Amino acid sequence: MKIKVLLSTLLLITTVGGVTATVTPAQAAEASQTKLKTFPKQLRGTWYHYYGKKIGLHKMVITKHQLKVVLKSKKKTVKGTLMKYRYPGKWATYDFADKENPFDIAAWVPTKMTIKGQTHPIIAELKQDVSKPWAYTHFNPGKHQYMAPLSTLRHI
Repeated sequence: MKIKVLLSTLLLITTVGGVTATVTPAQAAEASQTKLKTFPKQLRGTWYHYYGKKIGLHKMVITKHQLKVVLKSKKKTVKGTLMKYRYPGKWATYDFADKENPFDIAAWVPTKMTIKGQTHPIIAELKQDVSKPWAYTHFNPGKHQYMAPLSTLRHI
């Protein structure tokens, strides 16, 4: 059990990158992890993120039992494992590991962000290769790329 906690802590540290200052090693060791059978209501719905001209718009549809992804007009149902990591101080992430590519883990943090003067629910997605978390919104962003500021992760 301690090895799993240590490995998940190391994975979270490499996934979160710059946010690691908010999670101390003691807090990471105290993190409770739970394997979820369904997607929580916070994550359900249709989410959009624009990656730029080369990749385009990414659409993610999350239902109670399924994750569907549309990228470059290609639809795919993704199967995988959803884990919830809860940290002291109401800090939680949802990690989704794809069964086809288990090393491609997405860490999702449901939060809120002010966009054009209005507060919107977002999913901040943390990846190893990105310095700032991507912001998935419920509305289609068109050709604008929203990135969640690191300060939004502090409120969780």
